[in-house]
Amino acid sequence: MPALIWHPDALDDIARLYDFLAPVSPAAAQRAALVIRDAANKIADNPGIGTPRAEFREWPAKFGRSSYILRYLLVPIDSILITRVWHMRGDLPGVRRNFDNWFKAALKLDFLYANSRSFSHLDNALQRLIGKATV
Repeated sequence: MPALIWHPDALDDIARLYDFLAPVSPAAAQRAALVIRDAANKIADNPGIGTPRAEFREWPAKFGRSSYILRYLLVPIDSILITRVWHMRGDLPGVRRNFDNWFKAALKLDFLYANSRSFSHLDNALQRLIGKATV
């Protein structure tokens, strides 16, 4: 079985999720932490399960009517790196929003490229989009 390595961001995510539930229901917060741990162990038992996302994979940890999502990476040294954990109804800070913005920008670029007559027009459009994305 590959070793599980928890990235500090993933540990911070779990602490944030626990802190969100604990004031309302300490028992639910503890169950959620156990569900996440069990899902990570399942990933270790079955490397490669889950949905591929670029170089990562994502595996849902069922919790009630919803799930927590564990994002992980297969590391060449026979290990699994859990990089992030979030609730499927929530937003992973800084990841989903940025991805959605870049995806929309890529669609605009694709449209501009298909409809542009010169590469200078495309370069100008790219510079405008990059400028908006970094502001």
